[in-house]
Amino acid sequence: MDDTANRTRLRLMQVLAVAGVFGAIFLSRTMRAWQPDVFTHLVLGRAIWETGVIPRDEFICHPSLGHPFIDFSWFAQWLMYGGWRAGGFELLCLARSLLATISFFILWRTLRRFRVPRAPALALVFGASLIIIGTSEIRPYLASFLFFPACLHLALGRLEGRKLPLWPIPLMMVAWVNMHGAWVAWFLSAAALVAGESAAEWRRLRRGGTVTPRAFVDALCSSASVPPLLAVAAASFAATFVNPYGWRIWQVPLLLSGTEVFREYVPEWTAPQGLQFLPLFLYLAAVLAVMGLAWRRLRPAHALLGLLWVAMAVNARRHIPLMAFATVPLAGRYGILLWREWRPRVPAAWRGIVAGGLAAMMPVAGIAQFLALDKKMGERYASAWGIGIAAHIVPVGAADFIMRHRPAGEIYNEFHLGGYLIWRLYPDYRVYQDARVEAGGPQLFAEFVSVSQTRPGWEDTLRRRHVETLVLARTPLLKGSRINQAVAKSPEWILIHRDRLCLVYVRAGGPNAALVRRLEAARALPAAVNSLRPPG
Repeated sequence: MDDTANRTRLRLMQVLAVAGVFGAIFLSRTMRAWQPDVFTHLVLGRAIWETGVIPRDEFICHPSLGHPFIDFSWFAQWLMYGGWRAGGFELLCLARSLLATISFFILWRTLRRFRVPRAPALALVFGASLIIIGTSEIRPYLASFLFFPACLHLALGRLEGRKLPLWPIPLMMVAWVNMHGAWVAWFLSAAALVAGESAAEWRRLRRGGTVTPRAFVDALCSSASVPPLLAVAAASFAATFVNPYGWRIWQVPLLLSGTEVFREYVPEWTAPQGLQFLPLFLYLAAVLAVMGLAWRRLRPAHALLGLLWVAMAVNARRHIPLMAFATVPLAGRYGILLWREWRPRVPAAWRGIVAGGLAAMMPVAGIAQFLALDKKMGERYASAWGIGIAAHIVPVGAADFIMRHRPAGEIYNEFHLGGYLIWRLYPDYRVYQDARVEAGGPQLFAEFVSVSQTRPGWEDTLRRRHVETLVLARTPLLKGSRINQAVAKSPEWILIHRDRLCLVYVRAGGPNAALVRRLEAARALPAAVNSLRPPG
């Protein structure tokens, strides 16, 4: 009777622990909408809803108006706008939290497939959720958060000898390829797994003597893992063509990852650098150390998968979440194997303490990564907690002012302001640039960078683009931006609005001269700019 009661209490504690961890993950992702992309995607989704047509030419940014545009997230945008129509930003926020939580639940199930005990698995999942806490915005990227761990769960489980079906992967690819550009992550991972399994077959044959090409091919064909992986990869490749743009969808990952101007100036495409990423680098070092110490038992497919995603995370911040989904199961699997091997060498009195310390390493790293966020970003996440729209972070004041006073001419804006501005101002106004750096291609984004950095000819570019209004961030985001200082000193531009986030200028003596006079008569012109940073 006592044993039954103890088992019941233990089971209840386990259920509460799982519920507590995933409840914490859900709450940690419950932040109001502020990320620039969400508003642009809603505008595109609204256009699809209203016209029934998937965009093929740019219509949001005036410099790239009519430029051929591959809207590779059209299905996610359609779903996002449908969610907004049904429940506003509140529903979108809750859906984001739910999808992110499901993705970490899939990660937990993968760890359990690897026979990682419940407590260490929960610790790894919770730590991973904190390490990548800043990447679960309301945007199509959430599709990759869901599909990538799901594909890995099935593929890694199949390598472990579990009878998991692989046929859902091509079906997921049909949706994935129409929702977000990171679908290529599955093909990179599948290539690593196939190469690793092929290397294992080669090594097995070498132990038996000389390897001939025919014997190697026969071994691959009779392998329990290589043919199914190749088949599902081929089916997934065919599934990528189920999209409105056909083969051209393959241009998207090449454009985004291979364009130098994007990699230099778009924060999520830059390499992680600085002390704020020290916990991340410690985690990556720990993954490599675990795989290195377990090299005798390390499966080549796992080694290649881990090395691939460690390299991808070091290459660009954008890849860090996918890295976590790929490497955490490997860290758990081989970490547990090492612990079971070393456990007899640890004094019995210390085993609980050492095991607890090891299990706590991942959550501690995650907490350290969260605390290492720069002050401004940390304050942003803290202040955005909740559901709805974070009106204190997006340029509500500038949009209200423009809609109220209707300045003439085109607008130039910082690219991280473009999403919300187009959500509020379109179709009355278009923006110069939004967060979709690929929409106008590398040349037009390079033009935007040139203006922001006030390189020679920047004023001529604004005249050529018929820009009469500037919407500038008090704290510019683009690296090397100097337009705030240049405009503040220039007699050609007059400041007509300022708030905590933005500055709005119009060209002196241009078509907005009457607006300036009206504001002067009403004594509504703001004072001179004394600081380019938001006041405390």
